[in-house]
Amino acid sequence: MNWYKKSQTSPILQWIETMILSTKNSGRKLPGTKYSHPDEFFREHGKFFESQELTEEEAKTVEQAVGNGRDFKKKQCFYNSQVIAQQSELKYVEGFCYTGMFPMAHAWNSINGKVVDVTLYHRNGGLPILGTFPEGWEYFGVDFPVREIFKVWMEHKSSLPIISYETDFDYLKRNHPEEQTENTQKEDLT
Repeated sequence: MNWYKKSQTSPILQWIETMILSTKNSGRKLPGTKYSHPDEFFREHGKFFESQELTEEEAKTVEQAVGNGRDFKKKQCFYNSQVIAQQSELKYVEGFCYTGMFPMAHAWNSINGKVVDVTLYHRNGGLPILGTFPEGWEYFGVDFPVREIFKVWMEHKSSLPIISYETDFDYLKRNHPEEQTENTQKEDLT
């Protein structure tokens, strides 16, 4: 399914477009970035994660990462996923999840592009999402390197979303700075 067609049916993409339009019309931008709304970053760089079975090898890796008796808590997706990523081979993903109610900002882990979500077990019959997820659910997000988790934890002494007001959008400022106009560039040279 192409991007345009998916954007017509995906609750996540419809939500992202609504959020972006609400700020674009105001003319405001996130200071120091090229975006008017953080969801523009996700629209530009995000991808859909498909429901897929884990291979036997992936299942062993996931079991080592999440099956060690830690008590993962609901509503602590950023913390849960950041801890897992720092202590395993699983990637850290931030973005959005849709479980049939409304799209929500969310974090999870992935292995070879497959979802590992220990936080939404309460919406999945008490079971974590390990590759496959219920029909009608959507996961849309961006993989982040573990070094970005370390930066947030060191600077803020807390587990926070990498793309957030709480982190002052530092990642976006460093990696997607405000585009300079010709006038700005000329002023900088004088």
